[in-house]
Amino acid sequence: MPTIKDADSEAERRAELGAFLKSRRARIDPRRLGLPVASRRRATGLLREEVAALAGVSTTWYTYLEQGRPINPSAAVLDSLAAALELTDDERNYIQMLVFQTSPHRMAPAGGSPELAVAMVNLHAYSPHPFYAANQYADVIAWNEATSRWYTDFDALPDGHHNMLWWMLTDPVARSRILDWENDTRDVVARFRANYATRSGDPQLRLIVNDLMEVSTEFRSWWGEQQVADQRPRLRRLRHPDLGERSYHLVVLRSPDDSFTAYVAHVPMDAG
Repeated sequence: MPTIKDADSEAERRAELGAFLKSRRARIDPRRLGLPVASRRRATGLLREEVAALAGVSTTWYTYLEQGRPINPSAAVLDSLAAALELTDDERNYIQMLVFQTSPHRMAPAGGSPELAVAMVNLHAYSPHPFYAANQYADVIAWNEATSRWYTDFDALPDGHHNMLWWMLTDPVARSRILDWENDTRDVVARFRANYATRSGDPQLRLIVNDLMEVSTEFRSWWGEQQVADQRPRLRRLRHPDLGERSYHLVVLRSPDDSFTAYVAHVPMDAG
Protein backbone atom coordinates (compact mmCIF):
# COMPACT_ATOMS: atom_id res chain seq x y z
CA MET A 1 0.00 0.00 0.00
CA PRO A 2 1.41 3.45 -0.88
CA THR A 3 2.70 5.53 2.01
CA ILE A 4 1.52 9.09 2.63
CA LYS A 5 4.71 10.36 1.00
CA ASP A 6 4.11 8.13 -2.04
CA ALA A 7 0.53 9.36 -2.30
CA ASP A 8 1.65 12.99 -2.10
CA SER A 9 4.24 12.38 -4.81
CA GLU A 10 1.66 10.73 -7.07
CA ALA A 11 -0.76 13.61 -6.56
CA GLU A 12 1.97 16.09 -7.41
CA ARG A 13 2.83 14.22 -10.60
CA ARG A 14 -0.85 14.08 -11.62
CA ALA A 15 -1.15 17.82 -11.05
CA GLU A 16 2.02 18.40 -13.03
CA LEU A 17 0.74 16.25 -15.89
CA GLY A 18 -2.54 18.16 -15.99
CA ALA A 19 -0.79 21.53 -16.03
CA PHE A 20 1.62 20.35 -18.69
CA LEU A 21 -1.12 19.03 -21.00
CA LYS A 22 -3.05 22.27 -20.59
CA SER A 23 0.01 24.33 -21.49
CA ARG A 24 0.71 22.19 -24.59
CA ARG A 25 -2.83 22.45 -25.99
CA ALA A 26 -2.76 26.20 -25.43
CA ARG A 27 0.08 26.61 -27.90
CA ILE A 28 -1.69 24.94 -30.87
CA ASP A 29 -3.60 27.19 -33.25
CA PRO A 30 -6.89 25.38 -34.07
CA ARG A 31 -7.08 27.15 -37.43
CA ARG A 32 -3.87 25.46 -38.52
CA LEU A 33 -5.61 22.11 -37.98
CA GLY A 34 -8.66 23.25 -39.93
CA LEU A 35 -10.85 23.39 -36.84
CA PRO A 36 -13.68 25.94 -36.72
CA VAL A 37 -13.02 28.94 -34.51
CA ALA A 38 -16.26 30.45 -33.23
CA SER A 39 -16.34 34.05 -32.08
CA ARG A 40 -17.37 32.90 -28.60
CA ARG A 41 -14.17 30.88 -28.11
CA ARG A 42 -12.38 32.44 -25.17
CA ALA A 43 -9.45 30.12 -24.67
CA THR A 44 -6.34 30.20 -26.82
CA GLY A 45 -5.25 26.97 -28.42
CA LEU A 46 -7.26 23.77 -28.60
CA LEU A 47 -10.31 23.07 -26.49
CA ARG A 48 -10.39 19.98 -24.29
CA GLU A 49 -13.02 18.35 -26.48
CA GLU A 50 -10.84 18.93 -29.54
CA VAL A 51 -7.84 17.27 -27.93
CA ALA A 52 -10.04 14.38 -26.81
CA ALA A 53 -11.40 13.90 -30.33
CA LEU A 54 -7.93 14.02 -31.89
CA ALA A 55 -6.61 11.49 -29.35
CA GLY A 56 -9.65 9.18 -29.54
CA VAL A 57 -10.68 9.50 -25.89
CA SER A 58 -13.78 10.92 -24.22
CA THR A 59 -13.90 14.59 -23.28
CA THR A 60 -14.82 13.68 -19.69
CA TRP A 61 -11.84 11.34 -19.35
CA TYR A 62 -9.44 13.92 -20.78
CA THR A 63 -10.90 16.62 -18.51
CA TYR A 64 -10.29 14.39 -15.49
CA LEU A 65 -6.70 13.88 -16.65
CA GLU A 66 -6.08 17.63 -16.86
CA GLN A 67 -7.71 18.08 -13.45
CA GLY A 68 -5.22 15.68 -11.89
CA ARG A 69 -7.76 13.09 -10.89
CA PRO A 70 -6.50 9.56 -10.03
CA ILE A 71 -7.03 7.87 -13.38
CA ASN A 72 -4.55 5.55 -15.03
CA PRO A 73 -3.78 6.28 -18.69
CA SER A 74 -2.00 3.57 -20.61
CA ALA A 75 1.23 4.14 -22.52
CA ALA A 76 -0.70 3.83 -25.78
CA VAL A 77 -3.20 6.51 -24.74
CA LEU A 78 -0.38 8.80 -23.70
CA ASP A 79 1.19 8.31 -27.13
CA SER A 80 -2.14 9.25 -28.72
CA LEU A 81 -2.26 12.41 -26.61
CA ALA A 82 1.34 13.17 -27.56
CA ALA A 83 0.42 12.94 -31.23
CA ALA A 84 -2.70 15.07 -30.80
CA LEU A 85 -0.75 17.74 -28.92
CA GLU A 86 2.20 17.56 -31.32
CA LEU A 87 4.64 16.85 -28.50
CA THR A 88 8.34 16.57 -29.13
CA ASP A 89 10.12 13.31 -28.28
CA ASP A 90 11.38 14.93 -25.08
CA GLU A 91 7.86 16.00 -24.11
CA ARG A 92 6.44 12.56 -24.94
CA ASN A 93 9.05 10.96 -22.67
CA TYR A 94 8.20 13.51 -20.01
CA ILE A 95 4.50 12.63 -19.76
CA GLN A 96 5.38 8.92 -19.73
CA MET A 97 7.73 9.56 -16.81
CA LEU A 98 5.14 11.60 -14.94
CA VAL A 99 2.69 8.69 -15.13
CA PHE A 100 4.99 5.67 -14.85
CA GLN A 101 8.18 7.21 -13.34
CA THR A 102 9.95 5.77 -16.35
CA SER A 103 9.84 5.91 -20.13
CA PRO A 104 10.22 3.17 -22.75
CA HIS A 105 13.11 5.22 -24.12
CA ARG A 106 14.98 5.65 -20.86
CA MET A 107 17.09 3.37 -18.70
CA ALA A 108 16.20 2.77 -15.07
CA PRO A 109 18.37 4.85 -12.72
CA ALA A 110 21.26 3.33 -10.86
CA GLY A 111 23.47 4.54 -8.06
CA GLY A 112 26.56 6.67 -8.68
CA SER A 113 30.08 6.44 -7.32
CA PRO A 114 31.80 9.70 -6.24
CA GLU A 115 35.18 7.96 -6.32
CA LEU A 116 34.65 6.91 -9.93
CA ALA A 117 33.57 10.44 -10.84
CA VAL A 118 36.77 11.89 -9.39
CA ALA A 119 38.86 9.26 -11.18
CA MET A 120 37.16 10.01 -14.50
CA VAL A 121 37.73 13.76 -14.14
CA ASN A 122 41.35 13.21 -13.12
CA LEU A 123 41.94 11.63 -16.52
CA HIS A 124 41.29 15.12 -17.91
CA ALA A 125 43.16 17.03 -15.21
CA TYR A 126 45.64 18.64 -17.64
CA SER A 127 43.22 19.26 -20.49
CA PRO A 128 42.91 22.93 -21.53
CA HIS A 129 39.18 22.30 -21.97
CA PRO A 130 36.56 21.99 -19.20
CA PHE A 131 35.50 18.54 -18.07
CA TYR A 132 33.29 18.03 -15.03
CA ALA A 133 30.98 15.50 -13.40
CA ALA A 134 27.53 16.44 -12.12
CA ASN A 135 24.94 14.42 -10.22
CA GLN A 136 21.14 14.24 -10.56
CA TYR A 137 20.81 17.50 -8.62
CA ALA A 138 23.12 19.40 -11.00
CA ASP A 139 25.74 19.48 -8.22
CA VAL A 140 29.22 19.67 -9.72
CA ILE A 141 30.95 16.87 -7.82
CA ALA A 142 34.33 16.81 -9.63
CA TRP A 143 35.96 19.17 -12.13
CA ASN A 144 39.30 19.91 -13.73
CA GLU A 145 41.28 23.14 -13.59
CA ALA A 146 39.93 24.27 -16.98
CA THR A 147 36.40 24.18 -15.53
CA SER A 148 37.45 26.58 -12.78
CA ARG A 149 39.16 28.76 -15.37
CA TRP A 150 36.26 29.03 -17.82
CA TYR A 151 33.32 28.76 -15.38
CA THR A 152 34.07 29.34 -11.69
CA ASP A 153 35.94 27.78 -8.78
CA PHE A 154 33.16 25.66 -7.34
CA ASP A 155 35.20 25.11 -4.17
CA ALA A 156 34.87 28.83 -3.46
CA LEU A 157 31.06 28.74 -3.59
CA PRO A 158 29.01 28.45 -0.37
CA ASP A 159 28.39 24.98 1.01
CA GLY A 160 25.41 23.36 -0.68
CA HIS A 161 25.71 25.58 -3.76
CA HIS A 162 28.37 23.71 -5.75
CA ASN A 163 25.64 23.48 -8.32
CA MET A 164 25.76 24.38 -12.02
CA LEU A 165 22.11 25.46 -12.23
CA TRP A 166 22.37 27.56 -9.05
CA TRP A 167 25.55 29.22 -10.32
CA MET A 168 24.08 29.98 -13.74
CA LEU A 169 20.96 31.55 -12.24
CA THR A 170 22.37 33.46 -9.27
CA ASP A 171 25.98 34.44 -9.97
CA PRO A 172 26.45 37.56 -12.14
CA VAL A 173 29.74 36.09 -13.35
CA ALA A 174 27.79 33.37 -15.18
CA ARG A 175 26.08 35.96 -17.36
CA SER A 176 29.42 37.28 -18.54
CA ARG A 177 31.10 33.88 -18.94
CA ILE A 178 28.29 32.20 -20.94
CA LEU A 179 27.73 34.25 -24.10
CA ASP A 180 24.22 32.95 -24.84
CA TRP A 181 23.33 32.92 -21.16
CA GLU A 182 19.54 32.99 -21.43
CA ASN A 183 19.15 30.17 -23.96
CA ASP A 184 21.80 28.05 -22.23
CA THR A 185 20.18 28.51 -18.83
CA ARG A 186 16.69 27.83 -20.19
CA ASP A 187 18.05 24.58 -21.63
CA VAL A 188 19.50 23.52 -18.27
CA VAL A 189 16.20 24.34 -16.54
CA ALA A 190 14.29 22.28 -19.14
CA ARG A 191 16.57 19.28 -18.59
CA PHE A 192 16.29 19.69 -14.82
CA ARG A 193 12.49 19.60 -15.15
CA ALA A 194 12.69 16.37 -17.17
CA ASN A 195 14.83 14.86 -14.40
CA TYR A 196 12.41 16.16 -11.76
CA ALA A 197 9.56 14.22 -13.38
CA THR A 198 11.22 10.91 -12.54
CA ARG A 199 12.04 11.85 -8.94
CA SER A 200 9.38 14.33 -7.84
CA GLY A 201 9.28 12.68 -4.41
CA ASP A 202 12.97 13.40 -3.82
CA PRO A 203 13.13 16.02 -1.02
CA GLN A 204 16.51 17.32 -2.22
CA LEU A 205 15.11 18.07 -5.68
CA ARG A 206 12.10 19.81 -4.15
CA LEU A 207 14.39 21.88 -1.95
CA ILE A 208 16.45 23.02 -4.95
CA VAL A 209 13.33 24.00 -6.89
CA ASN A 210 11.83 25.85 -3.91
CA ASP A 211 15.07 27.70 -3.17
CA LEU A 212 15.50 28.76 -6.80
CA MET A 213 11.88 29.91 -6.89
CA GLU A 214 12.71 32.29 -4.04
CA VAL A 215 15.97 33.73 -5.36
CA SER A 216 15.56 33.78 -9.16
CA THR A 217 12.79 35.54 -11.06
CA GLU A 218 14.02 33.91 -14.27
CA PHE A 219 13.72 30.45 -12.76
CA ARG A 220 10.17 31.14 -11.55
CA SER A 221 9.19 32.26 -15.03
CA TRP A 222 10.94 29.47 -16.95
CA TRP A 223 9.83 26.71 -14.58
CA GLY A 224 6.27 27.85 -15.13
CA GLU A 225 6.66 27.56 -18.90
CA GLN A 226 6.74 23.74 -18.59
CA GLN A 227 9.56 23.30 -21.10
CA VAL A 228 11.37 19.93 -20.98
CA ALA A 229 14.41 18.58 -22.79
CA ASP A 230 16.56 15.47 -22.76
CA GLN A 231 20.33 15.43 -22.75
CA ARG A 232 21.95 15.81 -26.17
CA PRO A 233 25.09 17.42 -27.61
CA ARG A 234 24.76 21.17 -27.89
CA LEU A 235 26.80 24.30 -28.51
CA ARG A 236 28.05 26.54 -25.72
CA ARG A 237 30.11 29.69 -26.20
CA LEU A 238 32.27 30.81 -23.29
CA ARG A 239 34.13 34.06 -22.61
CA HIS A 240 37.21 34.42 -20.42
CA PRO A 241 38.45 37.90 -19.43
CA ASP A 242 42.04 37.00 -20.40
CA LEU A 243 41.71 34.08 -22.82
CA GLY A 244 38.94 35.52 -24.98
CA GLU A 245 36.03 33.57 -26.44
CA ARG A 246 35.76 29.89 -27.31
CA SER A 247 32.97 27.73 -28.74
CA TYR A 248 32.46 24.18 -27.52
CA HIS A 249 30.33 21.19 -28.33
CA LEU A 250 29.02 19.98 -24.96
CA VAL A 251 28.82 16.20 -24.93
CA VAL A 252 27.20 14.47 -21.94
CA LEU A 253 28.60 11.03 -21.18
CA ARG A 254 27.11 8.40 -18.88
CA SER A 255 28.16 4.99 -17.66
CA PRO A 256 25.67 2.21 -18.58
CA ASP A 257 25.31 1.31 -14.88
CA ASP A 258 25.12 4.86 -13.49
CA SER A 259 22.40 7.21 -14.71
CA PHE A 260 22.88 9.57 -11.76
CA THR A 261 26.26 10.94 -12.86
CA ALA A 262 26.76 12.97 -16.03
CA TYR A 263 30.25 13.68 -17.38
CA VAL A 264 30.23 16.90 -19.37
CA ALA A 265 32.99 17.05 -21.97
CA HIS A 266 33.77 20.27 -23.84
CA VAL A 267 34.94 19.55 -27.38
CA PRO A 268 36.33 22.66 -29.08
CA MET A 269 34.52 23.61 -32.27
CA ASP A 270 37.80 23.85 -34.16
CA ALA A 271 38.94 20.34 -33.11
CA GLY A 272 40.03 18.27 -36.07
